[in-house]
Amino acid sequence: MYSSFDRSVLDHLRAALGDDTGVFARRLITTFLRQGHELVADLERASRDQDLPGVVLAAHTLKGSSGSVGGHQLTHLCDQLEHWEGSLLDVGPLVTSVRDEVAVLDGELAAYA
Repeated sequence: MYSSFDRSVLDHLRAALGDDTGVFARRLITTFLRQGHELVADLERASRDQDLPGVVLAAHTLKGSSGSVGGHQLTHLCDQLEHWEGSLLDVGPLVTSVRDEVAVLDGELAAYA
C-alpha cells in the first residue's frame, strides 16, 4: 500500500531548485489542485461514456502530475486505469477511488503549502 502523500518528493524538488521560500512548490501545488479536479471530471466523463482512450489519457496525465507532487497512491491508482484491460463497465469503483484519493491528496498538499 502506498501512502497518499510523500512530502519528501516536494522537499527534494525544493532543495534541487533552491526554492527556499517555497514559491515554486506552492505554484506546483496550486496547479495540481486545479488540474487534478479537472482530470477527475474528464476521467469520470470518459468512464461514463465508455471512452477508453479518454480514460487512458486522463489517467496518464493525472498519474504524471500526481507523481510530481508526491501522490504515490494516486499515481498507483492512475497506473491501473492507464493499463485497464477489463470492461469499462467495471471501472467505476477504481474511478471512485481516484476521485477520493485526489480529495485526500488535496488536504495533504494544502497542509504542506
